[in-house]
Amino acid sequence: MNRLIFLALFFGAFVVKAQDSTAIVEKKPWQLKAIYTLNGTQTSFVNWNAGGRNNFSLLGSVSSSAYYVKKNLSWTNDLSLALGGLQYIDKGSNEGIQKTDDRIDLSSNFGVKMKDHFYYSVIAGFKTQMLDGFSFPNDSVRVSTFLAPGYLNLAIGIDYIKSENFSIFTSPLAGKVTIVNDQVLANAGAFSAGYYGATGFVVNPAASLAAAIRPYIQTGLPTSTTSTLIPIQGLKVNGHAWGFETAVNANAKLKYTGSHRTMAY
Repeated sequence: MNRLIFLALFFGAFVVKAQDSTAIVEKKPWQLKAIYTLNGTQTSFVNWNAGGRNNFSLLGSVSSSAYYVKKNLSWTNDLSLALGGLQYIDKGSNEGIQKTDDRIDLSSNFGVKMKDHFYYSVIAGFKTQMLDGFSFPNDSVRVSTFLAPGYLNLAIGIDYIKSENFSIFTSPLAGKVTIVNDQVLANAGAFSAGYYGATGFVVNPAASLAAAIRPYIQTGLPTSTTSTLIPIQGLKVNGHAWGFETAVNANAKLKYTGSHRTMAY
């Protein structure tokens, strides 16, 4: 009898232990990702007849994302910052530092689930730069600065979210606000056709199409990021922005980073 009681207690303890080990761990609603880069180059030419100029450059960037998914709610936030410059160091050169990148890019997408992977969504995006911009070799006249231009996009539509790495958004109701917070550039009518003389902003109603793709190159490696935004007025594409960034660790001593961005508004 004692042996039967012992076996019953042992078997019961084993079952409880087995059930505990297979318990489902609830996924955290917030998922955070980020890629940080700091790259520098230095180039010198000595007795080199093929051309080229001595220079050094430095570029830093941050690409971060925060995703919230719980029950019928989805909220995606992306922030991209970059600042870089190049300085020529030829003998006798008096040129200033030339920007190679200058970017503040913030976007947010809030959605309520409709069915399966479809969400009713509101998307907002903001783009501008940090420092003054010039059209070199003329470095005395500014062609851009912080909030001149600044672009604010807002759209309401339907978002197809397959996963945190892939989504497509369409909107019949969207708008773009162009901000020109510089009197000189406003007087010149920069960045906004038909807008002269006063600082402020212009609102352009439109439809829009947007996509975000963040594929994993390989398990355990950093991801590459691609995003597209296309506000559309009638049959005319009113502006677009496209970007690609990747960082891959081939091994402990070899790392590849690269980025490409285009923007037209």
